[in-house]
Amino acid sequence: MSDSVEKAATFIEAVKESLAGATRYNSGDSVPPAAVLWTDADGEWRPIAKRLRGLVPELLTLGDYDPEQRTGPTIWMRCIVDGAIPVEPSPLAPLPHGEGNRKAAVPILYLPGVSRQLLRSPEECPDELKPVVELQYRGVVWTQLNGKDWTLEAFLMSENGGLGLELGRDQKTRSALLGALDALATTPISTLRGHKLEAEDFDRLMVGDTVRDLLAWISDAAGTRGGWDAAHWSAFCSRCRDDFGLDPVAEGDLVAAERLGLRHGAWADVWRRFTESPALYPGIPAALRRARPGDLFVQRDSWPDENEKDEARLRRALKALEGCGAAEGRAAVIELDKQHGPRRGWVWARMGLSPLAMALGHLRTLAEQTAAPLTGDSPDAIASGYVKSGYRADDAVLRALASVKTEDDLAAVQAGVRTLYLGWLDDTARNFQAAAKKWPLPSSDVLKDQMVAAEPGECLLFVDGLRFDVAQRLLARGHERQLDATEGYRWAALPSVTATAKPAVTPAAMMVLGEEAGEYFCPVINEPRRPVTAERLREAIAGRGTRFYTGWMRACRSARKRGHGRSMASLIRWDTSCKGSWRAGLTSSSTWCWTAFCTCWRRDGARCGWSRTTGGC
Repeated sequence: MSDSVEKAATFIEAVKESLAGATRYNSGDSVPPAAVLWTDADGEWRPIAKRLRGLVPELLTLGDYDPEQRTGPTIWMRCIVDGAIPVEPSPLAPLPHGEGNRKAAVPILYLPGVSRQLLRSPEECPDELKPVVELQYRGVVWTQLNGKDWTLEAFLMSENGGLGLELGRDQKTRSALLGALDALATTPISTLRGHKLEAEDFDRLMVGDTVRDLLAWISDAAGTRGGWDAAHWSAFCSRCRDDFGLDPVAEGDLVAAERLGLRHGAWADVWRRFTESPALYPGIPAALRRARPGDLFVQRDSWPDENEKDEARLRRALKALEGCGAAEGRAAVIELDKQHGPRRGWVWARMGLSPLAMALGHLRTLAEQTAAPLTGDSPDAIASGYVKSGYRADDAVLRALASVKTEDDLAAVQAGVRTLYLGWLDDTARNFQAAAKKWPLPSSDVLKDQMVAAEPGECLLFVDGLRFDVAQRLLARGHERQLDATEGYRWAALPSVTATAKPAVTPAAMMVLGEEAGEYFCPVINEPRRPVTAERLREAIAGRGTRFYTGWMRACRSARKRGHGRSMASLIRWDTSCKGSWRAGLTSSSTWCWTAFCTCWRRDGARCGWSRTTGGC
């Protein structure tokens, strides 16, 4: 399963994170997908999609025209995707298009009763669906790795993008699952693990949960009350009076919100339940803001406005670092982290309301790592220092920038990064240049014993631009997945651009020569001497006994069909132009290659007969 899905606390949060993963893209070489199509042939996801409307404001549902509830026909969906009609904010779930200085979200189109196969067959596709057919090419479709629609059972059971749970496959269990969807949505995933889920497990979920109902009511009193019949409301009020000393009719939701924030007596357990899955109750922060008591002696972590005040103070403090000396900046960041670091443990950080506090943790790492430049009397000595700990500075910069979303917050983080990072980069680069003058970098002749090679049955995976700091994340993920993963590094070919560096890490590297740099820094293939092109490089690789594939899923299916086993080594190039989840690349907000690599190796590498995979860039 993906990292974000794996960390989700509840079923509905896992679905939300999986859908969000489909919207991500590498801004360095791609444009945002126009939309995410969520196909659901049997309509079994309807209860989950309805609940998601309050959590995912960019979710649009195929149905009767009701813009307040974000439902409508496909022509309306297409108009919103293409910006042909204005998006009127709903009080419940405003779409974030043009919201302040935040980037517009990618629309997610939920299509109940529609299968992906139907959209791929224009001659069979009914006219009312044709407005969204083209979006499967400009956007992405939320599917399993095998290209099939996600079903509830598949999402619960799959270890590749799903939750990896054990589920009974009998009709009784399936019927119980469909009947318990509303309760399943907010059930902690941890309670579903460790045993096979059968009908009786889902039946138990239907038993009333007063705390869950109380939190839902505080989050959206009118909407929650409107969804209950008179019997449910009467039972709820009775339980609240007996268990929490609250009369919902006489005292109302604001009194309930105040008691939730104060956390006295039985309300401490209600608060704990809220902190376990805060995303399920998006209206609670606003309720707590309205209900906050005037007493100054309250627990500050209960009240979102206290967190917002601290974020504003931190924003000003980080911007004030602009122009400071590096030493002064490091001391200031460490002191700020002492003040604001505890907020990373508050519930508001989990709800994404403390982005600067999260970024500050990475800025502290940057401050500690840049206290002294990398030094050494040779390039190898400097490289050794970088491999040992220096890469953490680069990694901290990426993580800090990825923590924030608004331009104002980004400006604050950038001020801190410039103060801490630029001087260290310059000093390190100058130290490296001085060392390289004394001990020139090794030539390809010296490195010929380190050329990339693979034995029969091994797979070489090329990832364009796999930086060392990102590779450390890949290594950590490999260890988490209990893969036998090891690391190594080599000097990059110069200049370190794709046209030069890619041929240098293929099995055909010894056939490649560097002569005149030319406009595109393109080397030549020896005997006969011709510029390296993609086709010539593939031919040279094939001539070395290595089969070349582009893309992973298609390549693995093809390899199995061709009877690939252990007769040849294989080179997979992870193409940065691939769509969906199969993208390699690096931006401050995404490092796709390591997650995709781990997932694919577990699923398809071993199935193809590859005993070992070596990755590089």
